[in-house]
Amino acid sequence: DAFFFASQLLVGAVACCLPFCWNAASLLVWSAVYGCGIGPVIAMVSVVLSDLFGTKDLALYHGVSRTAEGAGNLIGIPLLSLLAEKQGFTIALVLSGALVSFSTVFLILLELVQRWIRRSGEVRESRC
Repeated sequence: DAFFFASQLLVGAVACCLPFCWNAASLLVWSAVYGCGIGPVIAMVSVVLSDLFGTKDLALYHGVSRTAEGAGNLIGIPLLSLLAEKQGFTIALVLSGALVSFSTVFLILLELVQRWIRRSGEVRESRC
């Protein structure tokens, strides 16, 4: 999970840097770093979901995850386009990267809650 979270934080940070790519070389470096960060994020979604929620209802949580991603794309892209028209692309791209990073913090908190629930369950079982 730590690798997934680190990759997702990297994606958020790198997305914030896109407006500051000033030539082809910097855009090439940006693309390489972004690609190395987003690859594990895409590949490890099922692994992280099964770690967080177990494998019994993995299909359900995977569907919820993809639905949320689709809704974010459906709503987020037009809203960021409006923001880019009004405030410029720098603000829109930095905001999108910040939102990715925020979602990573939310996932880390979810992981910590899941660990706490597992530990408290183990303590109750050992007392019985």
